[in-house]
Amino acid sequence: MKRLLFMTVLLAASCVTSEELDQRLSGWVGKDADQLAGEWGAPTGTFQKKDGGLVLSYERMQVITTGAGESAQTTSRTCRVDFTTDKDGKIVQAKWGGAADQCDRSIP
Repeated sequence: MKRLLFMTVLLAASCVTSEELDQRLSGWVGKDADQLAGEWGAPTGTFQKKDGGLVLSYERMQVITTGAGESAQTTSRTCRVDFTTDKDGKIVQAKWGGAADQCDRSIP
């Protein structure tokens, strides 16, 4: 019984909520895109907006294989984070999508 309680507490502690991720990413709003690149590295994709701003995309994927041989199963978990900048390179929006736990591990 103690082991089950410990595992339940351990699993609950490792879960992250959408609100927590939103809050962590909102800390980038108002900062410069160069600062973001210095900490996150080069984005995996960019999109030029008509207003002169950019959307900087960071995508991370984790591939998990369980089992072996013919019974092996492979699944993937992805996280995508998009930062939108204004024409001056200031971040005006940050949003994420995908698996919350993967995003939690992907955010520096």
